[in-house]
Amino acid sequence: MSVETLVGGLLRATYFVPAVLGFCLAARHGGYLPLWLPQCGTIAAYLAYYFAERSGWNGACSLVGALIAGGVLGVACHRLLFAGHVARREPYAALLRGVAVSLVIENVVGLMSSGYALAFETLRPTWQVVCGWPLNDTLRLPDLVSLGALAVLAPALWLSVNHTRLGLAYRAVASDRDLAREHGINADRIDTLVIFGASSLCACSGILYALRYGLTPQMMTTPALKIVAVAVAVGPDRLLISATAVVMMGGIERLCQGIPGAAGLEHGVGYTVLIIGVMANYVLRPLWRRWALVMGKERFNERPVG
Repeated sequence: MSVETLVGGLLRATYFVPAVLGFCLAARHGGYLPLWLPQCGTIAAYLAYYFAERSGWNGACSLVGALIAGGVLGVACHRLLFAGHVARREPYAALLRGVAVSLVIENVVGLMSSGYALAFETLRPTWQVVCGWPLNDTLRLPDLVSLGALAVLAPALWLSVNHTRLGLAYRAVASDRDLAREHGINADRIDTLVIFGASSLCACSGILYALRYGLTPQMMTTPALKIVAVAVAVGPDRLLISATAVVMMGGIERLCQGIPGAAGLEHGVGYTVLIIGVMANYVLRPLWRRWALVMGKERFNERPVG
């Protein structure tokens, strides 16, 4: 396999960095895996297509309008379907409802577009630059924006969460919503800000990916598996590692694709990471803690008295 093929896989995976960051923010905040959230990217991408290609809006207005619409729809979906589960600490019910919402969005979009792939014409940026080795490809504006999200957005979001007053309020609500309210934190406002930001980040991923590779109803379904796998394996509180991990998964998938006899394993990378993450976090880690607790008690009992 050539180096440029591997680099191309890594570059393509950077398109999902904003979605991973948004997913991790919402997962840590709500205490469940919001499987429906990446579909905000699908809705925003189709809205951008409708605004620019069908309604004749200006390109910048189409993109901004689609981003805002994706964030607003995410907040509305959260308020109507998931806020009660989050308040009552019902992660399993929210998880199942998220699966249903994700499937409904994918199928409704497919019916409205007759299942055909669509491509941007007027909104697709014409600017491009030819890049030599090791990429040997043509970089376009969506490529640079996705690279900027990895290089700038991920560290900026990490700093905001861990070193600002708003980030402190976010961590407090995510840790204990009732205790945060007792200390005067407006949990409802934090809910709105977090979900709007997370939905907008997923919308950004969807629009960028659609601009580069075209629109399909399933465009965010397969990446959703990678996003969930990263959130489970790494943890939703590790934003920088999560952003890096999803890019590395893209490289591993491309490696599998380029190895003779291993091409079929490409679609199993996400499942493998997800299984390892579940086993490590929910089986091995509790066993390790239980064993350490038992050993600690035994050592305490063996200590001589007096």
